[in-house]
Amino acid sequence: MMDLKKSGNPIFKEDTFRPINFDREGQEVMSLQGTINKTGLLLLFVGVGAVYSWNYALSIEMWETLQAYAIGCAIAAFVCAIVLNFKKDWAPYLAPAYSLLQGVSLGIISCILNYMFPGIALQALTITMAIFAIMLFAYKFKLLQATPMFKKIVIVSTIGIGAVYLISIVMRMFGAEMPFLHDSSPIGIGISLFIVVIAALNFILDFHYIEENVEKGAPKNMEWFAAFGLIVTLVWLYIEVLRLLSKLRSND
Repeated sequence: MMDLKKSGNPIFKEDTFRPINFDREGQEVMSLQGTINKTGLLLLFVGVGAVYSWNYALSIEMWETLQAYAIGCAIAAFVCAIVLNFKKDWAPYLAPAYSLLQGVSLGIISCILNYMFPGIALQALTITMAIFAIMLFAYKFKLLQATPMFKKIVIVSTIGIGAVYLISIVMRMFGAEMPFLHDSSPIGIGISLFIVVIAALNFILDFHYIEENVEKGAPKNMEWFAAFGLIVTLVWLYIEVLRLLSKLRSND
């Protein structure tokens, strides 16, 4: 799921801003407020996609077909993310497309799980936004800082999680399951809780990386790319919170 170098976010790799000439005279530069505004706009796209697909899923209740739609949208969103890593100038166009596609996928997944466990989608959304706010508060008031050791721990953990998920996908293709990863045993719940913590800590690296490049004077159009990166982390965190809650609820 995640492959990163400097930031915990797979989008904010070490060379993300390196090819850009920060000293280009007369060009508009990236700002924190501009990045916040664009993040809000992308969140709107996610929300629109999620609301539409949620209502559509409720109207037909064909769960297997809906799962195929969700997977298809998730794959399309992944393709957008891959292309954006190579074509950062396309962020004003592909970032909204990614957000809309992920919104559609999340809406279907959330609807299915909410049908199985009533209220779980709202719980997951509330927890996700609360975690985001806590991480932002912790970063702003320097309760958590992106020190070299902090970065190493979060990055290594995130890459490890990505490797485990990749192995799990391959095993499922051959009809096998990764032990504990998807079950609701105490170990499975502990694994999900650990992944949620690592996903949350990625925000500290992302905030630091954005702030650092705002100070360096990255080009204005990189605000879209930075906002896109935050959406990637938010989506990951929401999915992991949803997974954790579903494990907890299945034991009720």
